[in-house]
Amino acid sequence: MRSFLFACALFATTTLSGQILEINLGIENIICPICPESLTHLLCKIDGVENCTVIDGESLVLIAWKSDRPFTALTFHQALQGTQFIINAVDITLDGKIEEKKGALTIVSKPDNSIFYIDNREDRICDGIKNGDKICAKCRLFSQQGSNYLVIKEILPPIAEQEEET
Repeated sequence: MRSFLFACALFATTTLSGQILEINLGIENIICPICPESLTHLLCKIDGVENCTVIDGESLVLIAWKSDRPFTALTFHQALQGTQFIINAVDITLDGKIEEKKGALTIVSKPDNSIFYIDNREDRICDGIKNGDKICAKCRLFSQQGSNYLVIKEILPPIAEQEEET
């Protein structure tokens, strides 16, 4: 069931190259029958959230992000501040372009100002990534001083290449 929902979420949000494709939040304390509805209400109030689905029994929320809104992970933490819900993981699949900014490698994705600093650029998985490359990656995301930092977990073919293969 979970794989089917991931496939549906990816299909529903994958439309253009250079954008956020999928956001998965690991959430603690979804413990009562009305928790999913409360959580959905809180998250859907965030500017940029197109829709969200709480997966019962999995402590997981699938988020569809509006392609015209800049993204920052901090907004999810702020939306749930003061509630029982605790975010323990933010996983994101995104498509974008590698750009070097002040000596740091970043993935720049649409919309403008959706910038993700690569935190594990020394790891083997990042070997060969260089300025100007197009990339699609599954990542663990965290926020530090309002900026998006990520650890790349898996590199996928860029969306333009995936579309050519099908």
